[in-house]
Amino acid sequence: MCAKKTTKGEHWVRKKDKKIKGLKGQIKGMSFEQKVLNWLSSKGWVPYQRKQIKSIGEIDILGEKRKRKPLFREDIEYIIVECKNKEKCTITDFVKFLIKVDKFRRRKKDNKVSGLFVYNSKKGKLDDRIKELKKLLRVDLQEIIQIKSFKV
Repeated sequence: MCAKKTTKGEHWVRKKDKKIKGLKGQIKGMSFEQKVLNWLSSKGWVPYQRKQIKSIGEIDILGEKRKRKPLFREDIEYIIVECKNKEKCTITDFVKFLIKVDKFRRRKKDNKVSGLFVYNSKKGKLDDRIKELKKLLRVDLQEIIQIKSFKV
């Protein structure tokens, strides 16, 4: 088994141990997403977890609401949810999320699209610059982007 010296130089870490730690992080992230998914369902959305969309990338949760209109037509409203279950949500995380929402909104011109950035406030905190950046966004993006803390 290969061993790798850590940056402190005091002890060795096996690659296998590093993989297990990464897997535990993924499981915690997925359970956080599941709780957000359940909350979204209770608000009347039909959510889809881990949606891969060409040219946009992976979306943690994509929710939709359908409203029937006369003559067999319906309006579809979408919500893109980015879940962050880590110690600090960085401005880079938020910018990547904004790009996904904006790309998706351009693809779905005839439908209402909104974005929800959710972070676990019990585990970590939000970078202060994120709320400042939200205020500097174009007005059309400001209106559709929400930031929500979630205690899990």
